[in-house]
Amino acid sequence: LVLAVCGVAFVSRLSIWWLQGWRLDQDLDAYLEIARNLTVGDGFSRGQPPHLTAYRPPLYPLLIAALFACGGTTATLGLMQIVLGTVTAGLTLRVGQRLQLGSASWLAAGGVAIDPLLLQYTSLPMTETLCAVLVAVWCWVLLEFPVCERVGGMSGSVDPIHRNHATGPLL
Repeated sequence: LVLAVCGVAFVSRLSIWWLQGWRLDQDLDAYLEIARNLTVGDGFSRGQPPHLTAYRPPLYPLLIAALFACGGTTATLGLMQIVLGTVTAGLTLRVGQRLQLGSASWLAAGGVAIDPLLLQYTSLPMTETLCAVLVAVWCWVLLEFPVCERVGGMSGSVDPIHRNHATGPLL
């Protein structure tokens, strides 16, 4: 069933990319321009001539620059967005299961798999897809590898909603 949720997420995103992949060339927020400038050695910059900027968050342009440096294109970026969106749906399911949400975890993962906004961002060079997967990874890591057990703080079983005082309640 996990494969079913991931399959729906993958096919949904692949369909959007197929229909609207041309939108990946539209650089509305200058992430592609910054990534290209990083790739050619002009630093985190935009404009002609390039001038340094700190206006955009750095992780997404750095990721795109790595893709471009390896010979990738905006089509490769689209494939990356599809994979990230699919991983987000799968991790949403896993987080829901770790929180013991029962059927609500399937509903949440299904919602992520077909969410219209998340689907639309598959075909745009913007940070939303990366941000969503990072939040899902963060929640999954907190639940799979509790801080209190790694650091040696509390011992024994702790309910998944109130893991420790450092991270606070997850809901």
